Amino acid sequence: MKLCLAPLVLMLAPIISWADGSNTPPSLVRAALDSCGFTMTDFYGGTYEIVKEGDPHLFFYSKLINPKAKKALSVNITFRCVNPATPEDFFKFSGSKLTDKGWVMDLDPDVANDSGMHNTFYLLKGKGWEGTGISQDVTNGDEENRTRRFGFCIPHDGAALCGGGDVAYLNDLKSSSLKQVVKMLETIEFIEPSTGAPMQK
Repeated sequence: MKLCLAPLVLMLAPIISWADGSNTPPSLVRAALDSCGFTMTDFYGGTYEIVKEGDPHLFFYSKLINPKAKKALSVNITFRCVNPATPEDFFKFSGSKLTDKGWVMDLDPDVANDSGMHNTFYLLKGKGWEGTGISQDVTNGDEENRTRRFGFCIPHDGAALCGGGDVAYLNDLKSSSLKQVVKMLETIEFIEPSTGAPMQK
């Protein structure tokens, strides 16, 4: 399949130091992803691609966030704009539903009753929005390579920015990148798509 890659605009902020001793310049990423134009602060120096082949268009984020982990995992997060966003989309991507009391976890009974998946619900909050996330453990396949996955959905004007990816190996949860991924997602601000024309890093 031929990929049509569009670049992203990055604005550099002052260099900061992290606990692992590395110096990483945070970058402000602007992306026009269909009707979900957004900015996001990347604290970790990741790489990005917009794939416009197919529908919906996809935004990919990739970074080895914890290089000193016992078993290092490259975090690969896929974003997509779902428009219009339905209750089924929130169920599918972030295991959630909106009630008159707010967001709650919503799973198939078989998944909800599988204690081995360690289903954990997250309420995400950013500037002008409240979204949801869920972490779940993979329970099949090669035990050595089983992972913890994180999915999310952030509603915006009838649409939703949804996605997810692996954040840890189950045999090295101490090195999980989940907190870093959530921190980055909560910097998302929605903008007019025309102001976020993506460009190459």
